[in-house]
Amino acid sequence: ERERQYFLNINFYLSSKLLVLGLISLIQSFLFVLIISLHFTSTSDVIGLSSWIQISLLMSLISFVASFAGLTISAGSKTSEQVMTILPISLIPQLLFAGVIVVLDNSFKKILSYTMISRWGMESFARIQDNDHEGSGINVKGLDNNYIQESAMKTLKFYDEGQDFTDDPIVNIGVMILIALIFYVTTFIFLKLRDIKN
Repeated sequence: ERERQYFLNINFYLSSKLLVLGLISLIQSFLFVLIISLHFTSTSDVIGLSSWIQISLLMSLISFVASFAGLTISAGSKTSEQVMTILPISLIPQLLFAGVIVVLDNSFKKILSYTMISRWGMESFARIQDNDHEGSGINVKGLDNNYIQESAMKTLKFYDEGQDFTDDPIVNIGVMILIALIFYVTTFIFLKLRDIKN
């Protein structure tokens, strides 16, 4: 409302949001990963935080895309109460289809997971982990309560060996950028429609 009173261009408005949200995401992610890497310094060979810059940048991208998803929800909603109702509902699929909690055991679930930011983020984290510890894997608690070495990708609930979408983490990042662009265009359309109504 306030921006429209001063005839602020939608592209300038979204660009300013991009800049601020991107900067906050970057600072927040670097601090988070730095604190964790300092805490787990003695076990960094187990948890794979030696490439904390890659992980920080990836977390920043995920946080940025998620912030843009929130901006899209906000732009498409009429009231703040509506936003507060839609937001938790939009987070539930992100949790379910990330590939960590629910087994994605049929084609419908897998296809649906391709539209989730969390799925691409989890796969990227797993690929960084596997690249850090190539040949060694991570410690996973087995059925007999003993720890075994396992690839991080194999611990994800959507991974099928030999039927992988891609082995390149750049593709995962590209998909997240594409999702961000879709949110940008959708937000632009919502704001333009709101301007036309007013």
